[in-house]
Parts: sequence; structure tokens; C-alpha cells
Amino acid sequence: MKIRSTEREHKFTQTLFTELNIFSIQGLTLSADHNFTACIEAIQYEDNETINLRAIFPVLDVKAKHHLSTVLAIPFYYLIYKNGHYFIHQVECNPEPTFTTIADFNEEKFIEWWQKIKGQKQTKEVFEAQVRIDSSVFDNVLAKYKLAWGGNIDGYMFKEKHIACIIENIYTQKNPLDSPKGDPYYYFKGKGPNYNTWYPTVKLASILKIPLFLFTIQGNSDDAKIGFAIIEHLSTEEIHYLDGIFPHKNIIEGKDNIKKMILSKLNVKAPYIKS
Repeated sequence: MKIRSTEREHKFTQTLFTELNIFSIQGLTLSADHNFTACIEAIQYEDNETINLRAIFPVLDVKAKHHLSTVLAIPFYYLIYKNGHYFIHQVECNPEPTFTTIADFNEEKFIEWWQKIKGQKQTKEVFEAQVRIDSSVFDNVLAKYKLAWGGNIDGYMFKEKHIACIIENIYTQKNPLDSPKGDPYYYFKGKGPNYNTWYPTVKLASILKIPLFLFTIQGNSDDAKIGFAIIEHLSTEEIHYLDGIFPHKNIIEGKDNIKKMILSKLNVKAPYIKS
């Protein structure tokens, strides 16, 4: 069994997210008219494996993903691949998770279904995440039809039973955190996250009226250290940081200091998209 994920393994980030009740969702699809359509997780099974939906994610994680879909008034799906079949399961929590099979598709029917929930075109390659999805049956079949998966949400934090902030993780492998090239701003019009990449995350934070934080993280180190910035707004020209504070100039070290920084900024205004 393999869960589709673009996220890399990073011990410090995982520890921080666990301690702060931060969860992720691998798929948040947008229609052609920029409306969210579904929260999605995808899992592929070997032919000899038994499908056990309750064993995929911890219950708390399932409830967190379902909560996000509820707030957005969109469905939460598990996409399951096994033996040439694409099963679509809708997830509900009443209050415990339940799973209802709503479709059993062949390849062509799955593509038709996907095109209905994802109208936004993929305009940017995934670069560093490519190695993590090369063996994904979902990404491969979408690529076959010149389609793509789309966006995910790296982190959303629960505090007092409400989503308190959205987090975007950007890993730098070659360049140090305190250099301009360790900052996604530098690559906005190049190979890095651009307007279309940022759009779903900024839109989500804007809809939920909560802040959007950027963490830049040294991918080849597990040190408790991040570059920290708050997104003020997105334009077609650049991503704008609040108060002009760039993450490569705002390095926070030590887990406790990082947690204090995050918690102290939860009252910051939500970002907006400048047309």
C-alpha cells in the first residue's frame, strides 16, 4: 500500500506539526472558475493486498481532513487504486469516520470524473517533488491524458477546535536559508512557486480569514531552524510578504522559539489576491 504524497520526510517539521496540531491534505482541487471542489487523499494497493480504509490514516488525522472539507462545503474523497480499478470513497465523520464507495471506475471513466472536479490547468512542473510521485499510478495516468494532480495544503493548524492558520513549506536543498536563493520569492518568475502555484493556498487562507505563514526549511538538515514570513498578498508579479520581512532575513532557531513565533502571529490579517 502506498499513499500518494509530494511531501518529503523531515523529522523536525514532523515533530513541530505534531506538537502544534498541524495537519495536511494532499489534494485540494479547483474548478475552472476558481472554486474549491474536493479534498482528496489517494492510495494505491498491490493486487494481493486487502483494502482497509480505516488503517490508512489515524482517526484524528481523518477528522482534521474532513473538518477542512466541511468548512469549505466540499466532499472529502479517498481515491483507491487496485488491480486496474479506481475506487472513489466519500469520507464522512458522524462523529467517527465512515467510508462510502460512490464509484468503481476504469481508467477512462476515472479521467472523466477527474476532469469534472479539477478545472484548473497545471501550469508549473513539480521539480523537486517529481521523484516522490514518479511511481504514483494516479500521477502517471493523469500525465497520460495531459492532466495533472494540482495543489495540496502543507499545513493547517487547529487551535480551540478552529483552523487557526495555513502553512506553506518550501524546502531549500542547495542554498542556505539565509541567502536570497533560499527564498521562493527569488524564483517567482522562474522555476519556483508562481502565481498559479500560490493561488489556491492564498485563496484558502483568505476564505477562512486566517493568516498564511511561509516556512523555508533546510532540506538536507533536521536542525530546528526555519525562515519565517507572513504572506500579505499575491499579485501576478510577486508574492508579497507582510512588512517586507523576507524569510531569508528572518531565521528562527530552536523549537520553542519557532512555536512562540507561530502562536504570536495568529491574529495577523488573512492574505488577499490582488487582481
